Amino acid sequence: STDDLSSDLFLRAGKLVVEELLKAEVGEALDREPHQRRERGQSGYRNGFKTRGLKTAEGKLAVQVPQVREFVSDAGEEQPYRSSIWQALGRRCR
Repeated sequence: STDDLSSDLFLRAGKLVVEELLKAEVGEALDREPHQRRERGQSGYRNGFKTRGLKTAEGKLAVQVPQVREFVSDAGEEQPYRSSIWQALGRRCR
C-alpha cells in the first residue's frame, strides 16, 4: 500500500542520513577520511561498525555506527570516542 511504501522510504532515507552524519563526524574528529594514513601527531583509527537500533515513529532502524579506537581528545587525554550525534538521538528519534 501507499502507507507501507512511504514508511519504507522514510526508514531507508533516515538510515542513510544518520549513517552519513556519523561517518562525517568521525572523519572530522580524526581529521582524516577513511583509508587515509595517519600523520605524525594524529591519534585514533576507525575500527569497523556496530549495528545499533534507533526507534522512530515509522519503526525501528538498524544503523551502522562507526567505531573508533585509541582516540585522544583535543586536551591530550586518551579516552573512548563518543559520538555527540548518536548521544543526541538517544536511541529514539521523533
